[in-house]
Amino acid sequence: MTIRYSQKLNREITRVVHNFNQNRNRAIKRGLKNVPPLVRVSDLKARYTSRSELNKELERLSQFKGDALKKIETQGGATAIKWELSHLKAITKEAKKFYDREILATRRYLAKFPNERDIGKEERLNELLDKRAFLDMNITQLNQLDYKTYRATVYEYTDSHQRDKRAYRGFLSEVETVMRMTGIEEEMIKTFMNNFKVLSPSEFVYLYNNSDLVNRVFDLADSPALGRVKLNTSEANAREIIDALLEEQSDLIKQAQEEFSSLNG
Repeated sequence: MTIRYSQKLNREITRVVHNFNQNRNRAIKRGLKNVPPLVRVSDLKARYTSRSELNKELERLSQFKGDALKKIETQGGATAIKWELSHLKAITKEAKKFYDREILATRRYLAKFPNERDIGKEERLNELLDKRAFLDMNITQLNQLDYKTYRATVYEYTDSHQRDKRAYRGFLSEVETVMRMTGIEEEMIKTFMNNFKVLSPSEFVYLYNNSDLVNRVFDLADSPALGRVKLNTSEANAREIIDALLEEQSDLIKQAQEEFSSLNG
């Protein structure tokens, strides 16, 4: 169920996030090592669809101060910040769900082409399975190296929204540039952008991972150098791919929304 963000709730989230990041910066200045990453309001809103779960996270973030910043040693011999150890335990269930979705999405893709090996996707699946299995370990029993791995695995989940946003923005920017280079009319470009922006960053990344056409669009041009973009193919071929994207955009958007929703049960 989608959370309704009133002015009061938005102010509360902003206040908690600001205080957490301020306390984090103070801790770094005092020499505290391996502090948790910055928290962003947009990440919290992307992660939570339940008001009660969001409130729990806000309460946890509010506790990042005082004695909670003391270093402790776990039963496995790892040194950790007291608050972070507790926080990692609390959000591991969320991280597990994230990796479960990623694993299911990757398996679906591989199942679509049973007679065509995709080594990259197979390696990605094995990597996801290893990370998911790691989260079933008891964090308090881990040694220092394994604790760092566990920590990085959970934070890969919490940073996923930012990665998805960067990928989404990069795609839209490249499509817009290539459309102009291949002579697509401005009104058509505007319509496409408005249509595609109904997707969330996570839905887009799912689409990218499951659509050969979207993958091909990403390969059309090099990253800008000296303010200029260079096509990696002929203008005619680029136009053909863009025309296909324009023709199939409605189906692609529907596919992304429906299939990503099904990953969440």
